[in-house]
Formats: sequence, C-alpha cells, structure tokens
Amino acid sequence: YNSLRDYDKAIEYLNPTLQIELDSLSSNHTELSGIYHNLANAYHHTGKLKEALEINKKSLEIRLQVLPTNHPDIAAMSYNNISQVYDSLGIYEESIFYSNKLLQIQMNTLPSDHTDFARTYNNLGLSYYNQGKLEEALVMHDKSLKIRLNGLQTNYPDIAKSYYKISLVHCKQGDNEKLIEYLNTTLEIELHSLPANHPDLAKTYDNL
Repeated sequence: YNSLRDYDKAIEYLNPTLQIELDSLSSNHTELSGIYHNLANAYHHTGKLKEALEINKKSLEIRLQVLPTNHPDIAAMSYNNISQVYDSLGIYEESIFYSNKLLQIQMNTLPSDHTDFARTYNNLGLSYYNQGKLEEALVMHDKSLKIRLNGLQTNYPDIAKSYYKISLVHCKQGDNEKLIEYLNTTLEIELHSLPANHPDLAKTYDNL
C-alpha cells in the first residue's frame, strides 16, 4: 500500500503487523526496523509528523545497534528520513544536522560523483534556503547540479529542478539577471522532458 501511495491503508495493515512482530521478535531485530521505517513513511505522507519522527528514531536505534556505523541503511533509510521529517516540521537546524550525518556516511562509502550526493546536497540547500542562509543554499544547490550534470542526461527533469532551485535563491538575493538565466535554462529542459500540461512548466512560466 505504501508503493501504491495508499498510506492510510498502509498504516492500517502495518500497525497490527508491528504488534505481532513485537510479541515474537527481540526488540532489536532488523525486521522491526523495516516495519518502523515503512510505518514512519506512511505517517509522514499523511501529515502525522510527530508520529513519523518518533517511529523513524526507533528504526534508527535498532539499526545503530545491529549494523556497522557506516552502513548504507543507516544513511539512506534513517538519517535521510529523519532529516526530511524535521524539514516538514520546519525545524531546519535538526534537518541539517541529520543531513550532515547522512552526508558523512556517503563520503565514507560512495564515490564522490555518486548521484545520492546530489539528493543530499539538494536537501541541505532547501533547509538553508528556508532558514534564509542563501549563500549556503547556493553552494549546496550548485554541488547538487554539478553531480547531476555529470551523471544524468542533459534534459533529465532532476537537472531542471536544480536550476529552478538555484533560480529561487537568486530571486531572494535580488539578482534578477541570474534569476532569469536559470529560469530560462529550467524552461528549456522542461520543454524537452515534460508533457506540455505538466505543473512544473506552469510554475516556471509563472516565475518568468
């Protein structure tokens, strides 16, 4: 049901599953961390952010007990998810803290041009932007864009998103020339990669 984005149904089935597993497995069994992860994801998507945060931290606690410190599951599934929940809560310092923990694991386990870095830098850029730290946001989005340009096809939608987010920073900085430059690049990619009625196109036209 999570895959189908029917998150209420996912919660309906995951809660009894969790109770059965709690009654039959040790408290730090890896199976529990997976159930907590899926349940937290469903809570996050239904706007139940405090529940999502609490359950994500339970999942992280188990993973820290049973997995090596630099294990990808700790980074991709726990630190990333906790960071995203804090961002949704508007608690940007905590979001940045967990994104940086994720980034440290990635630096120790992935090649420097791996596309996972692009997502992490993007998320850091968004948190800094929401804090009003525009220079830091610009640095992060530039890093994300460079990785995407090296690893993806030129017209890939994620590249358009990077250009768009950089344009927002320039808008906040009052740099209209850069704003228009990045929006035009965004538009060019979107015209080649998205259907004509896609909402991202409407948003780009509106900002131009």
